[in-house]
Amino acid sequence: GNVKGEREKCLEAGMVDFVTKPFTQEAIWQVLGRVEQFAAEEEKLSKVQFPLKPGMASFDVGKLRSAYMDDEQFIEEILALTKESLKENLADLKSFYAIRDFARLKATSHKLKGVAKAVFLADLSETALELEMLTIYDHDLIGQLLSQLEGQIEVLLPLLEK
Repeated sequence: GNVKGEREKCLEAGMVDFVTKPFTQEAIWQVLGRVEQFAAEEEKLSKVQFPLKPGMASFDVGKLRSAYMDDEQFIEEILALTKESLKENLADLKSFYAIRDFARLKATSHKLKGVAKAVFLADLSETALELEMLTIYDHDLIGQLLSQLEGQIEVLLPLLEK
């Protein structure tokens, strides 16, 4: 464009840059370079991972935002539901472990895995999958996996607030 005030309106509306007519090839390449640099910086910032220890807990904010089209209100709502679901599933898993109810333990692990995948909690999802895929009841192994899940959830709950 080249109308007076058009650049300001476009930038205010959220555009990253603006080129006036007549434009040159060099001007276009300069803008594309700035946009590419901006996109790379945004990618770094949005792909925040919060590990406690390697494989302990991570949260891929960039994938979450992308999957839900940066809809802040929806993301806020889904994260609130996720926090409650994580707490409930963990309590259920501990209860089923205490009474050695292997079938319900596996079913709840499956549910937890789905919740974790929906909001890109990769490590939590993998740990829940490990528990879900057990073929025999191994009390010690299940205890270790539950302890790992509990640690992951403990780290993730405050992160989901942000």
